[in-house]
Amino acid sequence: MEYKIDFDEPFEYDGKKYESIDLSGINDLTGEDAINIDNAYRYNGGMPMPGMEQTAMYAFIVAGIVCDLEDTFFKKLNFRYATQIQSIVSMHFFSAKIRSRLARKLQEPASTSQEQPTPD
Repeated sequence: MEYKIDFDEPFEYDGKKYESIDLSGINDLTGEDAINIDNAYRYNGGMPMPGMEQTAMYAFIVAGIVCDLEDTFFKKLNFRYATQIQSIVSMHFFSAKIRSRLARKLQEPASTSQEQPTPD
């Protein structure tokens, strides 16, 4: 999965110009980060619910922690880049869920039932 987004032109925020952002640090988030992200999500008015990691607000909070930027940085980005960030964050968590389910499935013992003959 590609975690870097290159901007077509530099994006200026808080007196600094950014040519890209790299979200690869998402792989280094900890359980403590998860708690902080959930708290920030609720503080900003988000309602805890299944799939909340797919919302723009949640994605911007995660990206802010990963990139050490305020979530307002992401709110001011061009819509195209904002949705790319949202996609990267949600796909990261979605693919982690899929990997987890697949790993559990692979650990299940194989079915020992034999095929039953079909009546003629």
